[in-house]
Amino acid sequence: MSKPEEHILEKHNSKWKIEHILCNHNMIRRSLTVFLNLLALIVIVGFSLHQEINETRLYIEANLNQIKKTTDSLAYRNKRYANTATKSIVDFNKQNKQLQVLADIHYYPKLKEFGFNRGIYPNNLFNGSLIGPGFPNQLIQKDTHLFVVLDELWAEQQNHPIVYNYYYVSHTLKYFYLSSKIPANQFNTTKKYFLTDFYNYQHSMSQQLNKLQKGMYYTYPYVDFFSHQKVITIKSPVYSNNEIVGDIGVDIPVKSLIKSITLPKKLKSSLNFYLYNINKNQKFEIYNGYSSHLLPPIPVHTHLNKQTLIFADISQWFFVSFAIKITILCISLLIIINYMNVVLKRHKFQKQRYQLEAYTDLLTGLFNRRVMDTIIKAVSYTRLTLPTIRLV
Repeated sequence: MSKPEEHILEKHNSKWKIEHILCNHNMIRRSLTVFLNLLALIVIVGFSLHQEINETRLYIEANLNQIKKTTDSLAYRNKRYANTATKSIVDFNKQNKQLQVLADIHYYPKLKEFGFNRGIYPNNLFNGSLIGPGFPNQLIQKDTHLFVVLDELWAEQQNHPIVYNYYYVSHTLKYFYLSSKIPANQFNTTKKYFLTDFYNYQHSMSQQLNKLQKGMYYTYPYVDFFSHQKVITIKSPVYSNNEIVGDIGVDIPVKSLIKSITLPKKLKSSLNFYLYNINKNQKFEIYNGYSSHLLPPIPVHTHLNKQTLIFADISQWFFVSFAIKITILCISLLIIINYMNVVLKRHKFQKQRYQLEAYTDLLTGLFNRRVMDTIIKAVSYTRLTLPTIRLV
């Protein structure tokens, strides 16, 4: 570009223009443009993916905490039931002579068990099922007054998304009194239960007092003796004369925990849930949403109780589709931005060409009088701004 052309276009060019080899070399400039676009793409996709993973983890963790709140509410209810039963036993002992039998306890010779089931006998006023091994002890008749209290407690309406079943087991007289949520025919083998090592390990009399956690004891996940399902039991001891005489417990099937998680179907199918026993270093799977292990999962967990964690492993394939979508969106935006940049540069070039055509003669290619006008104006302005020197 000649000096007159530079003068003509001087006021239309940016004063911050940088002259550098990277800007002058066409190939390097294009490579630099491609590199900056790729860098912007990586940063945007990486940041968006990071935010999506964090939000998904927080969302799942909130659902896991909801399970914990549900089990904790059942635990505190169970503790209150045990305290009420303990107080009732004290009151029954004070008025023992005035108590009458509230229901007949029957013996079943074929099963070698005693008990009563709801609906079988007309004089049974209770909503639960009583089951015990052998011939019934006469002292059990007095405990029928406790069943009225338990029925009233268990009849409380509580909205919980998980399935559970309350029971009372007497260690002194060896019987079960069950809530009516599970059919009584599932407990015909109860007489074997009191002879097993499993019973000796599970009941509160075998637990250390410091493990009862001030009225609440969470068992490890185990296979239930009756339903043959993996359950977690929350127990609270019942006392008489400062001695443990029984347990009030609530069984929570492990599979029902997953039903309480309100997650979208697509997200739930990308999760694996399991319980982890800290002390025994054991893993209990409760739900398998995916089976691919090509990419390491993203774990989320919360404490179900002191010794049990509930984990949710998120498949990274769930975020691959999100990464593809955000990548396509970013590429589209970058294409639009680069296209707009090219259009603006082309417009600027055309503007400069029009500027040159306005100051030159189309036939001869020489500068016209507009060039002279701009030069004269510039010279006149310079003369007016020069300082005057006075001679003495």
